[in-house]
Parts: sequence; C-alpha cells; structure tokens
Amino acid sequence: MGYLISEFPFISSRMNHRRGPPANQQRSTTQVKQVVRTEKTRRDFRRIARESSGEAFDTEDGDKMFFAYNGSDLIGVGSLHLAARTPLGDESMFLSDHFHNINFVFVKSHHKHQGHGSCLLRFMLKYVHQNQKKSVRVQSAAKAVNFFQKHGFESVGEPFETLCGGSPLFNTLVNMQRTAI
Repeated sequence: MGYLISEFPFISSRMNHRRGPPANQQRSTTQVKQVVRTEKTRRDFRRIARESSGEAFDTEDGDKMFFAYNGSDLIGVGSLHLAARTPLGDESMFLSDHFHNINFVFVKSHHKHQGHGSCLLRFMLKYVHQNQKKSVRVQSAAKAVNFFQKHGFESVGEPFETLCGGSPLFNTLVNMQRTAI
C-alpha cells in the first residue's frame, strides 16, 4: 500500500500569451505517492509507460515506484534506484550503485506540459536526498533533455544511439547528472 507524501497545487490549463489565462481555468492538484511494487502497481506502471512512450516498460526488483494522480486519475509514473550505502560496482560506469538513478518518468500524453511531470520529478528528487545525499543520474531521451535541465541536471558527455529496438523515443539517449546539494 502506498502513502501520500506530497501535494503540489497548480493551475492546469495553459496560458495564451496574447490574451492571458483562459477564463475557464480550473485549480488542480497533483498528488504524488510512493507505492509498493506489486503485480497491480507494475501493471499500472506498464500501462502508463505504454500510453506515454508506446512501449511497456517495467521496474526492476528493488526500484522505488512513484505514482502521480490528478484527482483520482493516475496520470504519471516514475521509478528510481537508490545508491548503495556501501557501493560495490565500478564507479566509472555511468549507471552504477555509487549514484541514485532515475529510471523512468512518464506522464500520460494529454497531461504533458501541465506541470505534472515536474511535480513527480521534484518529489522523487526530494525522496532520494532525504535518503542519502548523493548525485542523481539519468539516461534521458533526447526529447526530454530540456525537462531534466530545468530541474538542475547537466549533460555528461555526448548523446549516443541505442542498439535496442522498441520506442523511437529512446533511440538517442543523453547521460545527465544532478550533483548532490
């Protein structure tokens, strides 16, 4: 069973730069919860990933899962892997257990560009820094680089092409890091 940790209120409709905010703005709240990894939460995670990216991604054993809701509607999912307290792996590898790793951040297509993904990522970053103050890494899809840069991530190296098939969204990835504060 998950638990509610944070709510982020925001105005859900977009602003028209010429005329100002639409007259029918509705106040909305994004609720982000950490959830326990069960068959049901994994199924929900895969469904949102598929709706967002065209491919059903799953979480790994030991990953932390987070769900974002708009009211009672599940609109976003994220997962991360916490850095090990006593790392065993090679620190030279980008995705090693020396760092926290954001694995996925997905938001349903019709809820994108409304702040939900930012609420989800901010919550995940707060969670990792409360756990252990270490740098956070992500292998970002090229289209999501600006999103992560807005949240303090910097590119590490050049973009690279992936060898696996699947969603074209992930054909080019960029290693990014947010230094622990």
